Amino acid sequence: MLVNFRFGNFLSFNELSHFSMAIGNTRRHPTHVMKFPDISLLKFAVLYGANASGKSNLVKAIKFSKNLILKGVPDTITFDKYSKIDPSNKEKNTQFEYEIVIGKYVYSYGFSVNLFEKKISGEWLYSLKDNKEIEIFVREVNNDKNNFLINYEALQLNENDEMRLKVYTEDSKFIFNSLFITELNKNKQPLTNSEDISVFNLIYEWFENKLEVISPDESPSENGITYIKKDNGLALSNFLNAFGTGVKEVCTKEINEKDLYKEMPSMIVKKIIEKIKEDSETTHALLRTSDNIHEIEKVNNEIQIKTVTFKHSTENVFYTIGEESDGTVRLVEIYDILASNNEKVYVVDEIDRSLHPNLTYNYINEYLKKKLPGQLIVTTHEDRLLDFDMLRRDEIWFVEKQDAGDSKLYSLEKFKERFDKDILKAYLDGRYGSIPEFKFFNL
Repeated sequence: MLVNFRFGNFLSFNELSHFSMAIGNTRRHPTHVMKFPDISLLKFAVLYGANASGKSNLVKAIKFSKNLILKGVPDTITFDKYSKIDPSNKEKNTQFEYEIVIGKYVYSYGFSVNLFEKKISGEWLYSLKDNKEIEIFVREVNNDKNNFLINYEALQLNENDEMRLKVYTEDSKFIFNSLFITELNKNKQPLTNSEDISVFNLIYEWFENKLEVISPDESPSENGITYIKKDNGLALSNFLNAFGTGVKEVCTKEINEKDLYKEMPSMIVKKIIEKIKEDSETTHALLRTSDNIHEIEKVNNEIQIKTVTFKHSTENVFYTIGEESDGTVRLVEIYDILASNNEKVYVVDEIDRSLHPNLTYNYINEYLKKKLPGQLIVTTHEDRLLDFDMLRRDEIWFVEKQDAGDSKLYSLEKFKERFDKDILKAYLDGRYGSIPEFKFFNL
């Protein structure tokens, strides 16, 4: 679970900014709180702000830092995402830091990177216990050389594991385009069975498997197909029907390999099929074209190719995802959040994209009513959520663009509003900032 996220010198965020899922002082809506041994966290948070205020840039910061952790610094792209508010930021480091809960422990993992030079400039990992920080490792860059400070005493490693870790640090001394966490997880094999040293794997796997970022222009994830398989699409069908899409049934139909050639180059299709056949760990692949969602799956060493279809009436007529409305597509994209029992953190930018305001409101309301083990963080313009009968004070965040063009992030918690305050009216009246200022002009 996510506790805190700090970042700075990234896009419109010039200064170090702090977003938190830790509870504030309010006691309302206790069912919105998840309790852990050392901390209590919120299960939901919403961010408001005018257009171009920087809401999406916070989501981009999470997505960008996640990709950097999983893949390293690619040589093929230009890293010009430092904040251009101050020209000198080109020479400064960009920082990302996460505090996360994994099992019984809270960890603080972060790094700094010079985006213009594409070089990692620092990295650290701490365990947080009883308001104390226990250093696990710190990476410092001095004179074009990585220095690793490993707290072997805290890790309590056996001789074998300590030697292995020392080899990794030695091998990484002159690697500047990849994080130490990334290097340790490149072969996808655990460093060891030792619980202490496997923390390096646990941190990496949290970003890989527990943090999901959904952007407005992203295709549906494979979760739609996953749930179709579970109950022949019954739950997804009921969900889409309840939200008034007109969809009565969701199912899959089997197609052959040559059918895919009509939508994408045969060379790509054959390459994917070959990979699934040969790779013991890869059992399926999801392909999204402009008109269809296809799944290529290995079943009993045989390749099956299926297409997701949608039925709107009792007649035997099926439609592809490309023939569905943008609203239906969006609901398919975010269905997994309500259906999953995984302890995942979902970050959804513009959750209300293509949705009627009533659908957005009811979707969030349904999420808050369900006892799900994960967290949901969204950006939206659906202001009817601004109601203390629905949300806690500490669940509401704002992003406001300053006069210089940089973004400022802050919580409604700082205003200490009473529970009976009409916060929707106060927001629209400009009390909390982060609303557009319209200036009249002549055409």
